[in-house]
Amino acid sequence: MQNTYFTTTQLDTAAIQQLGLTEDILMENAAAALEHEIDNYFRCHQEHSSGYDVLIVAGGGNNGADGWTLARRIHGKYRIALYQAKEPKTPACLRQADRARKCCIKEENTLLPCTILVDCVIGSGFSRTLDTETAKLIQHMNSLAAAFRIACDVPTGIDSRGYIQDTVFKADLTVTMGAPKTSLFSDQSKDYTGRITTADLGIPRKLFEQQAKADLVLLEETDMRLPLRVRQNTYKGSYGHCAVFSGTREGASVLASLAALSFGAGLVSLTELLSPLTNVPCELMHSASLPEKLSAITAGPGLGEAAEKAAGLLASLPHIPAVLDADILRSRHITELLRARTAHTVLTPHPGEFLSLLNAHGISCGGTDELQRNRIELLRTFSEHYPHIAVVLKGAYTYISYNGVVYCMCGGSSALAKAGSGDVLAGMTAALLAQGYSAFDAACTAVLAHAAAARRLTQRCSSFALTPLRLIKEVARL
Repeated sequence: MQNTYFTTTQLDTAAIQQLGLTEDILMENAAAALEHEIDNYFRCHQEHSSGYDVLIVAGGGNNGADGWTLARRIHGKYRIALYQAKEPKTPACLRQADRARKCCIKEENTLLPCTILVDCVIGSGFSRTLDTETAKLIQHMNSLAAAFRIACDVPTGIDSRGYIQDTVFKADLTVTMGAPKTSLFSDQSKDYTGRITTADLGIPRKLFEQQAKADLVLLEETDMRLPLRVRQNTYKGSYGHCAVFSGTREGASVLASLAALSFGAGLVSLTELLSPLTNVPCELMHSASLPEKLSAITAGPGLGEAAEKAAGLLASLPHIPAVLDADILRSRHITELLRARTAHTVLTPHPGEFLSLLNAHGISCGGTDELQRNRIELLRTFSEHYPHIAVVLKGAYTYISYNGVVYCMCGGSSALAKAGSGDVLAGMTAALLAQGYSAFDAACTAVLAHAAAARRLTQRCSSFALTPLRLIKEVARL
């Protein structure tokens, strides 16, 4: 897991005041990290443009100071130039610009073609709209002939909440300074950051981060605990019996059931809430009643008109672990249902369903846009109401809240934007609950495995070709 922060100003200040590191040292290390990435690019790519090797666009603040420092460091190594977007304003930017100019750095008054374009215009801490002049500059930078684009800290145009109002620099690589910024992991920013790497500013990460509490925690693939079977003296009951409620659209419940079976549940039963099912895969059991020995429940996929009946059944089983998804989350009884839950519970809403949950609990949120802008705070608020319930908020980046902490899974892709993908995730999560996982561990492992299976699958087929059944088969190969 990695910590991320809305801003690292407090961490920078602590490094200066408590460790005796100067602002200049931090900037030198930031520029060294940018230089390292530029060196790596030219090590792997021999071709150079007919223009500059590197063109740096610098603003007037400390992000611009990083740009001036970079220019000084790589002067003479590459054909470089610096475009001054704003006059140096902060003491650090004035100081670094003066040093660079003493090295006779080439300054351009127009943007010219280059191999690598470096955005050092604003960086982190941006909390307003771009002025007209800067917006036009970023548009020009995006249209400029450049083989590779690097953003220093945060691409210009992404605000401190990860929100984009208009224009934003589209980077192939973002080098964020000191520690990852939370703004880089919003759904809106995912198309603009490119690959994200964190620059070491000369301070061990643990020491750098101990001065502040993380705003968001990034999950890594090493946090995934697959339900591998180590013991040999077992039987199907050792791995739980998972029930999946089936309603109006039976295909969704069948997908969830197959996913649960593929992800380790010993038995899976479809519970028919409306009418007897037809064409049920032979691996699955089905009946109108719940199994006697029940380990976990999946309620939501395809319920439709059966949502209220499912809510009534769940209300009588607060001690059984459950995954609640889709239609059940819009039930008029959802508040009472959640308050009564005593067993491990995971909710897997998309943004619209989570907005419905917030409204049902009287948590103020203006709409989907406001939810996306403030989802860390809203997830944390909801988690304070239900600290024992894990919420998996789906999106370009999947967020998980549990016990007041918000986590982010970064490995998803647009290949999963397909009907049935969420049903597969719900079934996988329920399978882990049936096997004794906690709500948090089940949520984390399910979303990580779901994303990993999708990535592996799209290495062998087009990103548009993923289907739920293919995804379930790929889960079995993890």
